[in-house]
Amino acid sequence: MPLPADFMQQLLATFTQEAREHLQTIVRLLLVVERHQDPAADAQTWADIFRAAHSLKGAAQAVSQERIGTLAHHLETLFGRVKNRDVQPTPTLFDLSYQALDAAGLLLDEVVNGTPAPVSLMDLFTRIETLALQPAPVARSAGVGTPGPLLEPAAPSSAAPETNPPVIAPAAEVAAGSVIRDDTVRVAVSKLDTLLNEVGELQAARLGTEQRLAELTEVLQEIEVWENDWRKQRSQIMAAVRRCLHEEGEAQQITTQAATRVNAYLERQEAHLHRTASGLRDVRRRLQADNRRMTQVVDSLEEDVRRTRMLPVEAVLSLFPRMVRDLARAMQKQVTLVIEGADTEVDRSVLEQIKDPLTHLLRNAIDHGLERPEQRQAAGKPVEGVIRMVAAQRGNRLVISVADDGRGIDLAAVRGGAVRHGLMTADEAAALDDREALALIFRSGFSTTTHVSDLSGRGVGLDVVRENVERLGGMVEVESQVGAGTCFELQLPLTLATTLCLLVRCREQTFAIPVANVARVVRSASDQIAQVAGRQALVVDGRPLALHHLADILGLPGAAATPSNGAPRRLAIIVLGIAERRLGFQVDSLMGVQEVVTKSLPKPLLRVRHVAGVTILGTGEIVVVLNVTDLVRDGIRATAPAPTPGATGRASQVNPRPEAPLIVVADDSFTTRTLEKNILEAAGYRVRVAADGMEAWTLLQSEHADLLVSDINMPRMDGFELVTRVRQDERFKHLPAILITSLDSREDRERGIQAGADAYFIKSAFNEESLLAAIRRLL
Repeated sequence: MPLPADFMQQLLATFTQEAREHLQTIVRLLLVVERHQDPAADAQTWADIFRAAHSLKGAAQAVSQERIGTLAHHLETLFGRVKNRDVQPTPTLFDLSYQALDAAGLLLDEVVNGTPAPVSLMDLFTRIETLALQPAPVARSAGVGTPGPLLEPAAPSSAAPETNPPVIAPAAEVAAGSVIRDDTVRVAVSKLDTLLNEVGELQAARLGTEQRLAELTEVLQEIEVWENDWRKQRSQIMAAVRRCLHEEGEAQQITTQAATRVNAYLERQEAHLHRTASGLRDVRRRLQADNRRMTQVVDSLEEDVRRTRMLPVEAVLSLFPRMVRDLARAMQKQVTLVIEGADTEVDRSVLEQIKDPLTHLLRNAIDHGLERPEQRQAAGKPVEGVIRMVAAQRGNRLVISVADDGRGIDLAAVRGGAVRHGLMTADEAAALDDREALALIFRSGFSTTTHVSDLSGRGVGLDVVRENVERLGGMVEVESQVGAGTCFELQLPLTLATTLCLLVRCREQTFAIPVANVARVVRSASDQIAQVAGRQALVVDGRPLALHHLADILGLPGAAATPSNGAPRRLAIIVLGIAERRLGFQVDSLMGVQEVVTKSLPKPLLRVRHVAGVTILGTGEIVVVLNVTDLVRDGIRATAPAPTPGATGRASQVNPRPEAPLIVVADDSFTTRTLEKNILEAAGYRVRVAADGMEAWTLLQSEHADLLVSDINMPRMDGFELVTRVRQDERFKHLPAILITSLDSREDRERGIQAGADAYFIKSAFNEESLLAAIRRLL
């Protein structure tokens, strides 16, 4: 009877995860034995590799994934012969093994998404068989546990005696009749995300309860003031009442009755006041106890849910030894990757987004940082370069450092590269101090390499590292010493669920700024603000920092209050930083630090300038969480001096000012849109990027764009639909639009022109000059 479809789907999901674990195990162990090259010492490791291939084969056959099972069987045979020393582990064998494992990974991708894997299995099978069936270098007996040959042996002759060899079960097999216990359960990440969001709402409710408790305390304080005031006035009032009771004369009876009623009323009110105050104190005491308990439970629940989402960074770091090995061989360099702190845990959402930055840093270290063996030997270094990747927890931050012992960063080459790429003039580059020059390596479009290769020369690299890390609310720092090496340090939040924020007031509004990006808080007198090149500046640690009012950057209406007597004011200034850049921002007042639950903006407000999200304080006030990257970048633009009249050359087009044309770039490929963004920014344009047509359409609603550059094949809304919608909208019907795509058929070109595109570029024939020429023509 066939299995139910939903059960089979769950079974395949379990299989793909288990199979990927087996593949990672095999790769990790192959890297170990490839490095050691000691058959005697690596015997147990080869046995583990063989066992992992055997387990992969069994799991694939159990879910009817025959191609993966057959490929695993071929690898099992090969690894078994190496384990039994029938085949020598040569570089060719390792290369072929990695290729086969890559093919297995592609086949797993096919299982998940249904897209046919571009794999030639028959070629792999033939090459593995050729290696596995090589004659043994020394005659020896067959080893136990080695699978049979890939080619069926000839049928035994009738004269041969029939034998029944004993069957030896692998150690990993579970004995028949044994009870299987599993203390783990697989839970969909979406369920954990939902649970964490609900805990966040519970945390917000707890903060609201704390606020209500504070309000109750204020009411009780008012009553206590009232009670104290009554005690002070009681004796005088009661004495007056008693005098009325002892008055004589005709009105005595009436006065006595009234005084008696007043006296009784005051005594009743005093009793009510005492009971009310006492009751409120009891309620407050019980609420405080309940709030303390709820705080403990909610914090514990949040921490437990957060821990369920925590994974060791090894899940990402384990992918890099193989990558480093392949890149080093391709570049004819000898490289050792040392990984420390792989057991450090971080939230899954952070872990998923740090792979690309770390990949770029490793590629940069191998290509730019480490010298060739002969160069290292001439410099008195070991021929084998070392890249050390260390992960550690520092407070509530994950710190990952990537350090190499290579040539270091040549700041003269950095300055020269900045001038060559038109990022600044030679005089401006010469005026930079070493720290400012070092920060240039994070600029879009920057590269010190004069030739283009698979790894270098495109200006896409460290700016991607900075952009990805800053998107997570982190920072990147770099230190380098010529001849000794370079170290990049990534500081990232352990979780994105909650954020520790500094609350500030500006123009009667409250804003939240992530503490991770606050370099320091400064209290300064207004007469200590200096003027540097016509701009306000604050001297911090002996260095002038550009100073802006937060309201000016955010475009808030109103003016800052000034004292009527003209006396110096005490200013509240926060120094914000991203990468190596620091700027000062003046605010009206500081309200303290608070951990908040940040919520992303809903559609269509997916990307609003200066806004990272919103949060709700315990008072119920909705507060905007500011995007520090946007603040600093706009602050830098506002600080940059205007070009001198008559300035010419490409350098004058760099650091685009607000009046520079704004171009929206839409492409679902991160690399492609980053490359296009770098080209356009280097030419002096402002650029906003979108990951698909829908996001680009949303950007067009909020930004005054001057031109649209779009891919065609994108999720949610493709380029044809985007351009069509632009042409149908009265606001954008005259907006120039350029399509850049890999679709080169005549029908696609005609469809693009019919949709309203002003230019159509094919990616295979794309070049920077033709794109910029078309943009200049359309603008």
